[in-house]
Amino acid sequence: EEERFLRTLAGGLERWEDTVARYRQEGTIPGEELFRLHDTYGFHIELVQELADDAGVKLDVAGFEQAMAKQRERSRRATFIACGTEAAPVSGDAPLAVEFVGYECDEVDTELVSFNRNEDGSYELVLRATPFYAEAGGQVGDTGRVVGEGFEFEVRDSYYKHGVRVVRAVLQSGAPKSGPVFAAIDKERRREIERAHTATHLLHSALRRVVGDYVKQEGSLVEPGRLRFDFSAFEPLHPEQIAAVERMVYEQVVRDLVVERLVDVPLAEAKRMGALAFFGEEYGEKVNVLRIGDFSMELCGGTHLRRTGEIGILRIVAETGVAAGIRRIEAVVGRQAFERVQQERETLDRLEAHLGVSEDALLRRV
Repeated sequence: EEERFLRTLAGGLERWEDTVARYRQEGTIPGEELFRLHDTYGFHIELVQELADDAGVKLDVAGFEQAMAKQRERSRRATFIACGTEAAPVSGDAPLAVEFVGYECDEVDTELVSFNRNEDGSYELVLRATPFYAEAGGQVGDTGRVVGEGFEFEVRDSYYKHGVRVVRAVLQSGAPKSGPVFAAIDKERRREIERAHTATHLLHSALRRVVGDYVKQEGSLVEPGRLRFDFSAFEPLHPEQIAAVERMVYEQVVRDLVVERLVDVPLAEAKRMGALAFFGEEYGEKVNVLRIGDFSMELCGGTHLRRTGEIGILRIVAETGVAAGIRRIEAVVGRQAFERVQQERETLDRLEAHLGVSEDALLRRV
């Protein structure tokens, strides 16, 4: 996320310099240019205002607001480029409803509603029903494939665009066309993501029990076999606390607790149930609640395992500070955790062989 933001920022600053050079003589940056900086490069008007003050130019803020209003209207209509046309709304004035079936299904027979070819040659696809989880709440998007009559796409990412679930894909063969398609996620990759996500909930609950219930999530990233968890804390964790958290998560794994997803629970009811809310999320009147046995209950819209036993192994690999009062835990699960244990075993074996001692005497000899 940080690398992607910095790349976007660098590109945006180049665009800003070009824009200032073009309009310096006029002295005012048009609203359309300001909107382009906002929409393409994520430059909020406050940031642009600071840059403009430094550059000695003015901003057409009214024009920017008009462009934003037009964009909101386009988003409401969920307009996409349909195959074979320059621009066509998918469903008139009604927002396009993309049904997410990825909680229950890894693959589905569906419909390719529209597609748009990007400048880099990749495509953005909109499916009527999709098994691809769109990046949200710290969980990365799914990959996989979409196959139609005479063509096939390799899906590289899935995300929201103007509030609609979109997949980014590379055409592998044939010529795409709208109509019936078969869509399937990369199942092994999704399971590794789900191991990390379910483990994140166990980790959060374990931290609150070991460190204190003042601990709360401040950020997270869930990738295949790997998780990053930011949380509030007064001081660094002691090695004993880290070991206790790891042990507590392990205990829930071997208990093989049921992971239960409660759908469309009224927000007030979820709070009465004691469900914890993730950081910085905006919730509607109804929410999804993830309940893991008697150990964890949080609001969450991501995908998860069916039982905690499927996690396998969790290994905490780092605990660091990232800001005042904010700590970060990095951990690996599943296959990555197993491979890490193997690497550690191999390292110990090499040390024992090099020093000519058994494992029991290794520390003393070192």
